[in-house]
Amino acid sequence: VEAQIRFGWSVNGYGVGDLVARMAEVGDAEIDRLVADYEERYAVVPAGSGEEALQLVRAHHPDLVLMDVGLHGSLDGIDAAHRLRLESAVPILYITASLDHATRRRMEASPFDGVLSKPLVEEELRGAIAAIQNRLIDPTP
Repeated sequence: VEAQIRFGWSVNGYGVGDLVARMAEVGDAEIDRLVADYEERYAVVPAGSGEEALQLVRAHHPDLVLMDVGLHGSLDGIDAAHRLRLESAVPILYITASLDHATRRRMEASPFDGVLSKPLVEEELRGAIAAIQNRLIDPTP
């Protein structure tokens, strides 16, 4: 729990069989409901590649970036975060299905404000956003 609070890492994990079962539990209707809820509350601008994510951040100046580590294109989410940090101090919350050793090392060496693993759990996402907001309000550790 301390690592989760301090570094934003999610301590929840799933075995391969458990992950498949958990993903099967989450239906398209539930995902559509959650997306609709966030689109109603927030300006959600999805990107299909790291390059597109950079363009959208430049155009929209968001308060938070939810960066999928596995974005397609010549820049994945981690590379896009590196470039984004050169231009902006916007908080970056990684979302990933890949927590293998190599991906984790790349994320640790990159600028980010939190990490959530897929499948997303609404309460964890809300908690991560709240933690980032609290750090912005009171940046003392």
